[in-house]
Amino acid sequence: MGAIGGASVVGHLDSRGGGASRNYVSKLRLGQHISLGHFVPNDPYNQLAYLVGYSHSEWTEKGQGFVGFRFNDGTGIRYGWARLYMTGAKKNSYRLIDYAYGDVGEPVKAGQKRSGVDGLESLGGLALGAVGLSLWRRRRLPQAA
Repeated sequence: MGAIGGASVVGHLDSRGGGASRNYVSKLRLGQHISLGHFVPNDPYNQLAYLVGYSHSEWTEKGQGFVGFRFNDGTGIRYGWARLYMTGAKKNSYRLIDYAYGDVGEPVKAGQKRSGVDGLESLGGLALGAVGLSLWRRRRLPQAA
């Protein structure tokens, strides 16, 4: 079991210019692997898009995108996503549409709503395969009279 830790988001750091460094939250596409992203610590100064946006913001256009995140709830690292709808420049507010996160250590893609059972990508997949193998073996064993 891992220790409880903080959360972080997929993003990038901009330390250019005369001002303070800022973390920018990356706008992910549907199907992008969350666990392969570059994570920046979650803090109050992370930028999604402020009003018309800063020069390195990826969230200034109207429409939807995904925020990738990871967290540790004491059982291990989990990956997830949140789908946001941006209203566009001037106010540039957003609305949370939906979100999801996976089991500990499970790789998650942006927009994914079910565990990957088609391959043995997760512990859930391994458990499902073990149960199936166990049932198959029981059927093949000769029955005692």
